[in-house]
Amino acid sequence: TVLTLLHPFAPFITEELWGFFRSDKSADLIISPWIDKMEMFDSNIEEDMLMIKELVTSVRSIRNRMNIPPRKKLNLYVRCSSNQIQVLKVQKDLLKILARVENVFLGEDTEKPKHSAAAVTAGLEIFVPLKGLVNFDKEKKRMKKRSADAVGLIEKINSKLSNQNFLDRAPKAVVEREKLNLVKLTEEVDKINANLEMLK
Repeated sequence: TVLTLLHPFAPFITEELWGFFRSDKSADLIISPWIDKMEMFDSNIEEDMLMIKELVTSVRSIRNRMNIPPRKKLNLYVRCSSNQIQVLKVQKDLLKILARVENVFLGEDTEKPKHSAAAVTAGLEIFVPLKGLVNFDKEKKRMKKRSADAVGLIEKINSKLSNQNFLDRAPKAVVEREKLNLVKLTEEVDKINANLEMLK
């Protein structure tokens, strides 16, 4: 199984090793049947790795939203069930690498630290303390400016969309694009406001 999986990446080495391990009746590895993936499917492992993936994605999203430099490592607090704790303990090293986390704290009653960014994903509540990672005054100023810019654009789009003359004359694709931009900007303002709450 291992040799078959490695064969597309290291064909010459795996073919050589195959010659030592195969039975006399087996064909060369390159023309042997591929592994039936259903024999290797484990729904529990799939769910566990999906949880890890979503957790890492959420941590990276927080890092991006809060403008935290990639080189800075985070502390991560996770409120989760006892079963989830066991999975996360086993995968803690992987989690630290993929999410660039220094310390991971797990518990069913984990408290949210002060000035923490928060997210809920895959049945987990995650908290990332921002102290020492973010210049609060600078970030507040940046977010407020971006929020003001977005609100200004929202007002312009609303003005267009409330103008019947614009709706009648503009191509349908243009009108739909403006509506989509309105949704995106509104969501962005909501996220900025949520981020500002974290910095209070």
